[in-house]
Amino acid sequence: MAEAKRLYDEHKEIASVYWDTYEQIRKSLLVTALEDAGMDRVRVPNVGTVALASDIYAGIPASNRSEAYEWLADNGYGDVIIPTVNAGTLKSLVKEQMRQGVEFPDLFRIEPYTYVKLTK
Repeated sequence: MAEAKRLYDEHKEIASVYWDTYEQIRKSLLVTALEDAGMDRVRVPNVGTVALASDIYAGIPASNRSEAYEWLADNGYGDVIIPTVNAGTLKSLVKEQMRQGVEFPDLFRIEPYTYVKLTK
């Protein structure tokens, strides 16, 4: 166990660099390249299909927590508060409600983004 922890500690910084590089490629470089080429997907031999996808980040800053919880309860979404709001549940709620035209106040941190998804 100690050896596993030592190896983890030794390599977590480099893993962080790899992760940051991966995120930059999938959320910026390849998105821009596909959009500039007017494409939403491309098949790459021996790699798979590279395709644009959309997602959203949804969260509640700590400074807005009580007001955001109150807004959720007042607008019929109180069932997501248990006693905290699960990030995945909030994300699903926001995505679903935004598709239906519901606007969330600035109490929430909501950031839609496009990324590249690789499937084989």
